[in-house]
Amino acid sequence: MRLAEYLNTKGVWVDGLCWPSFSQSGGEISDVDIDLENNPIKIYVQEQYGRFGNNVHQLLNALVVARHLSVKMISCNFHLDEVKTEFIVMDDIEVRFGVKETPKSPVVSATMFYLQGFEKFICSFNCNRVKLDAERLFRLLFQEKKSKPRDWNKKRIAFHFRSGDIFSTNINPIYTQPPLSYYTTAFEHICETLPNREIHVVYEDNRNPCIEKFQSFLGEKGVPYESHSSSFIDDVRLIASVDCIVSSYSSFCDVLALMNENLGRWYAFRSISAYEGVELSISSKFANILGSAGTEVYRVTDDNKSYIALGDWKLSPEQVDQLLNYPASCLSIKRENVLPSSPLVKGEII
Repeated sequence: MRLAEYLNTKGVWVDGLCWPSFSQSGGEISDVDIDLENNPIKIYVQEQYGRFGNNVHQLLNALVVARHLSVKMISCNFHLDEVKTEFIVMDDIEVRFGVKETPKSPVVSATMFYLQGFEKFICSFNCNRVKLDAERLFRLLFQEKKSKPRDWNKKRIAFHFRSGDIFSTNINPIYTQPPLSYYTTAFEHICETLPNREIHVVYEDNRNPCIEKFQSFLGEKGVPYESHSSSFIDDVRLIASVDCIVSSYSSFCDVLALMNENLGRWYAFRSISAYEGVELSISSKFANILGSAGTEVYRVTDDNKSYIALGDWKLSPEQVDQLLNYPASCLSIKRENVLPSSPLVKGEII
């Protein structure tokens, strides 16, 4: 059977897969005869799309596709940021990183960020399976080093602030960050509902002015906290192991929530994830993926609808003023209803 014919039997729209779109270069398939046993199909994630959060997102998408197509090898053009692991094995799927040449035929090559061509089955993937994949990916990539013992009677809360490039000259207008009042509102809600807290403030650098203001807010309330801003690997390990995340607007936070086996609660401002509403990816069910593991999902809404719009981030003086002074009275918190995921059964692949 030709590869294109096989893909069609699996519900893949081959023409859609190969058609360039606004967000990704066109995918490619080597249309050759296939023998799944002796000459199996491979997936090549051909292009690095952004940094760590996006790249993990690409890999999780690729794993969904691989299971549906009975693919046993995924090759990625890139490494996952500072993680220089060359290969891992996810169940019976081998994943290789830093592969610069397209593998030999038969191969399906695409960015795997937006899954054009795979519409017929991407909407039916098992949320529980994706969550388990993400958790295992964390264990394989970030094998825990010994750290100081934690007090299991305390709930560890991570407040993550996106900073770095979007607060410099390299501004991406997509990443409008939450106001200071979002973090203080989430903190007050946590105080009312989670006793025995241990607060961690996590950020890349201190360019985001909300960081210092939030630290002052905690200090004025006499709340002890730990700051983390020294190591990418350590920050990943922390956020992916806490009990509660108050997230920035960031795909980095999103994937760490998916990787987190302990996560009991997730807070987000306006959008539950950085790619909420994107149907052609696992992000279309982000809240349900978290919910499949029992995580409570909270959305902090802008009831006034007058905060800086997504896609309009300029770092102007007026926007910085809104970032720091947007009224908490304009915000409210609502727990999201998440759909339960069907439990995995023996032999299930997606």
